[in-house]
Amino acid sequence: MSEPAHVTRNKEVWGEQAPKYVEADPYLWVPEAARVLRPGGKLIFLTSSFFVTICGSELGTEPADEVMKRPYLGLHRIEWADTGEIEFVLPHGEWIRLLSEHGFVVERLDELGAPEGATSRYAHVDPEWARRYPSEEVWFVRSRA
Repeated sequence: MSEPAHVTRNKEVWGEQAPKYVEADPYLWVPEAARVLRPGGKLIFLTSSFFVTICGSELGTEPADEVMKRPYLGLHRIEWADTGEIEFVLPHGEWIRLLSEHGFVVERLDELGAPEGATSRYAHVDPEWARRYPSEEVWFVRSRA
């Protein structure tokens, strides 16, 4: 079955159109994004910061601190004990390898922290911590022409 015209001719995928990092395994969605984007198309996606993941508590109910609680290398899938949610997280080097392997070029990576005076509704990110370390990442990649 062929794809609808709006899918096969995509120039950009971002915002709500991009997979949610919590729900989608990047080893599955990155190849699919490469398939539906035309050459030169852009993919913009948001992930939780790798620092939040490795420095956060096992349950995600305590704020991240400055101590690594998970291994950096080999991290991929986390199942949160308190909610049962699955989160997929990769180290930066693995993201770059995976994206490159599927024909993407990383144009930019924005690591977002909290501005002065910010508050948080999330237990796992303290605003004071997030002023020193990134709590989210925005990846800007382009498919090779």
